[in-house]
Amino acid sequence: MFDKRIVTIHDVATDTLAPKRLRRYLKWIQRIGYKFVSIDQLLNEKRQKKLITLTIDDAYSSTISETLSILEEFDITALLFVPTGLLNHSKNDPELLANDCYRNKSTMTWDDLHVWIEHGQQIGFHTDKHLDLFHSSNELIERDFTNGMKALHGKGINTPYFAYPKGFLPQDRLFFESLLEKNNIKYAFTINHGKVDSVDRYYINRVCLGNNEPLFWSILKTIGATDRFFYKKRQHPEQKI
Repeated sequence: MFDKRIVTIHDVATDTLAPKRLRRYLKWIQRIGYKFVSIDQLLNEKRQKKLITLTIDDAYSSTISETLSILEEFDITALLFVPTGLLNHSKNDPELLANDCYRNKSTMTWDDLHVWIEHGQQIGFHTDKHLDLFHSSNELIERDFTNGMKALHGKGINTPYFAYPKGFLPQDRLFFESLLEKNNIKYAFTINHGKVDSVDRYYINRVCLGNNEPLFWSILKTIGATDRFFYKKRQHPEQKI
């Protein structure tokens, strides 16, 4: 326990991860002795010590309206993983729901992304349409990936970071790894629990915090106390490396 860790959240709102609860979580993690650092600092630090990086998936509009101010309050640099083709969608848009996004939640705009960057925060890629990589063909995966990266580059955004939607890994790993390499992606992140080891750079561990789970459970997950439980009881077949 107490190794380098990466955690991820999604929406910050009263019906998901409440702002008050997020603040309490951040305060407790700091009290335990963890220091929040950027993903670059975390991956480049060779020693296993109490460093932690916060990531955010799916680019819900609360990221700019709620989460950003909390990050600035705690002086945290976070990494946001963006499904480019699902930006600027209203809540309950059929395309959001069809791609396993939350109900009653809208997504950020491209202007929001630039505001995010202007505030010193970071961007990662999360496929174009929040694609289920495990159940998708190589042809569909490549088309989605190409469209999404083209959209980012068209807005002047480049990133070496990618996160697997829902943590679902593609069945053809060699094909996907070559796709990552082709698009200058240096690191890819799962939602498999465990300490951070960037040697296997396309399968880096990352802990997903539940929206309504008890605070103490989020803390135990963060410090690594539940890693063994996750691998025995909770890991989905689609997420197994």
